[in-house]
Amino acid sequence: MKFERRSCWVDAVQWFKEGDHPQVHRLPNPNSNIRELGWLTTRKGVAAVGKGDWVVEDEFGDFKVLSDEVFKKIYKEVT
Repeated sequence: MKFERRSCWVDAVQWFKEGDHPQVHRLPNPNSNIRELGWLTTRKGVAAVGKGDWVVEDEFGDFKVLSDEVFKKIYKEVT
């Protein structure tokens, strides 16, 4: 059987640095050589958020992190 994803609305913010999204927090290790990396609590646990990733909130209020490439394959901007 094949299924098509139903249409739904999501809120999304492309993340580049601390402060771009209120749910993304800075990694606790200030000595890390990984720059511009944060974390986001999701239903499945903690997800890393990198520069250029999208933070997506679905219709149920759940958050997930998608790379820019994956986000652009799944979603298009509505006007």
